[in-house]
Amino acid sequence: MTTPIIDITVSQPVPTAVQAPLPTLTATATATTTTITTTLPPIPPQPQQGSSDSILIQRIIELEQHMADMVEANQALEERLDKQGSRFYKLKNLNIPYQVSKAVDEIVTDVVDWDIQAPLRDR
Repeated sequence: MTTPIIDITVSQPVPTAVQAPLPTLTATATATTTTITTTLPPIPPQPQQGSSDSILIQRIIELEQHMADMVEANQALEERLDKQGSRFYKLKNLNIPYQVSKAVDEIVTDVVDWDIQAPLRDR
């Protein structure tokens, strides 16, 4: 960025015994150039290929181990589910709600029949 500077100087009359001519005004134009230097911090060095690859490989190994642990846990859960599933299948085939409903109906029917026949028995 440059800023021109204009310097105007006025000559002062020098007192002398002799009449001097009138002083003249002189204008001097000077331009100055200002240079601004900005120093930027150096660009950080790129990580070396070997170090980033080793970190990436280490993370991949950790993920593979974690995945293997999850697969093993999933297999254990599937085995437990298969064991419980066979029990559930047996209970489902028993159809317990239907059997309970049938038993209640029979009991209620017997009680109602007994109460209806009570007056006939009393005679």
